[in-house]
Amino acid sequence: MSDNMPAATNPIDSVRLEFDPESLTIGKDTDIRNQLSGIAVSGSHVFLACDEGCRLERLTAKSATTFSAHQVFALDKLLTLPASSKEEADIEGMDVDDGWLWFIGSHSVKRKKPKAESPAEIAAKLLETSRDGNRHLLARLPLVDHTPRKVDGQRQAAALGATATSSALLDAIRSANDPHLARFVDLPGKDNGIDFEGLAARGTRVWVGLRGPVLREWCCILELQLEAQDDRLLLQSANGSSYRKHFLKLNGLGVRDLIIVGDDLLILAGPTMPHDGPSGVWRWKNGAKAGASADPVAIKQVMALPQIAGADRPEGMAVIDEGPGPPSLLVVFDTPHEQRKVDAKTVLADLFRLP
Repeated sequence: MSDNMPAATNPIDSVRLEFDPESLTIGKDTDIRNQLSGIAVSGSHVFLACDEGCRLERLTAKSATTFSAHQVFALDKLLTLPASSKEEADIEGMDVDDGWLWFIGSHSVKRKKPKAESPAEIAAKLLETSRDGNRHLLARLPLVDHTPRKVDGQRQAAALGATATSSALLDAIRSANDPHLARFVDLPGKDNGIDFEGLAARGTRVWVGLRGPVLREWCCILELQLEAQDDRLLLQSANGSSYRKHFLKLNGLGVRDLIIVGDDLLILAGPTMPHDGPSGVWRWKNGAKAGASADPVAIKQVMALPQIAGADRPEGMAVIDEGPGPPSLLVVFDTPHEQRKVDAKTVLADLFRLP
């Protein structure tokens, strides 16, 4: 697989993400710097998500290469959640469009992770699976001066229907007996089951990337048409289906993030499993246009990202400079190398020039 990847693109700079030390930890010991899973830009601010907890982070530009003034926004203050706010939302995709902050949880099943135990204990632990209800979120929040609100005049926070065990999107896949996806709904995400990562929005059209399943090297992006009714988002059907499926061959990798640049859809892709492997960025030319089809001719890899053994797994990307020339792409990492944590509150992200 890696033989087909171009030479890695070197970053043009590093960007400091400085967090409030008092808000740096989720739960007992989760340092949010170690598990950044999503990013979106709103003006001079960046919104970030950690794949644990049930909250959003916001940093504000202090300079061209430093974001600080950390603020935390608890999701239970902004939405009616499917489950207790103590359950993680596992937010894996974010976007800002036309004054709205969109985000999606992984929707994935969890399997217990065995530790150093006896063979019998390991086998027993591997039988245990569960769902966190807040992982089923697909929602948008109105932004007022780049701050998420529950209500802003006629605008209000809204979410796709979800419960502790499912969501309207998973239900649509099940009810359609989808020949590609239905059998993967109840498989854990780390076992090539359904695992939503990456979201891009334009109006009420939303693209959702799937880290898994990957089918014979082909990953999937779902295109949704939504309607907002008060505090609800509703799936709209076309041609008898609640979503469109787009299959893309990205060197056998799964989707990690999506962003729209002009009419193009940029796709950050990486391994489906939590291990080392190649990652890169692909451009789907005109992929954000209505009626676009994922013709392989329209999909080209534009970047390969550097690899470090055991660290620096790219999880989110955002455009932070859309000037007259090529835009700059900010990439954040899960499991960052220790050298990225330059002090007790900071982690470095990478800035690339998009070809």
